[in-house]
Amino acid sequence: MTDELSATAQRTWSFSTIATPRMRVAEVVHQPGPDAYSDLVRDALASGFAWGSGTMPVVTAAVHVVGGCFHALTLTGTTTVVAPAEPVPLSSAWLKAALDSLEAVVMVVPPGTFDEEMPEQADRTDDPGACAAHRTKLNAVRTGGHLLWAAARIRLDQPPVGASAAGPGV
Repeated sequence: MTDELSATAQRTWSFSTIATPRMRVAEVVHQPGPDAYSDLVRDALASGFAWGSGTMPVVTAAVHVVGGCFHALTLTGTTTVVAPAEPVPLSSAWLKAALDSLEAVVMVVPPGTFDEEMPEQADRTDDPGACAAHRTKLNAVRTGGHLLWAAARIRLDQPPVGASAAGPGV
């Protein structure tokens, strides 16, 4: 995208929940930096992710949650570990949704989808407009066929190799 994107906008994570008719679902949204996007798309597709305009697949990728914090996403069948610079504390609502099903919907959006104001805990923001804007952007990217998504299992053990505060991954 453009060189004007801030470092925050180039690599962002967001966590939210959404209600379905049967339960609440935990969501993980990752917006990689422009330099990592094409490699992440390739690896996510190889891991079984699908473009969001189609049916969401269930894959064997894993969302690593340790001590109430998100540590990393591993893409099965690849050596890819995607992790924030530091573990991200998760809301009790997100943890409950994730632990109830032991799955989370993982979405990868193109760089530039969100700016530096993307809420890290989209369902916990005090600004209902920010949460609605977050959902609107996700829906636009999904219906436009530019969102990669899959249901991934929750792993409640040690983070994978490469996921640490010193090594942010992709």
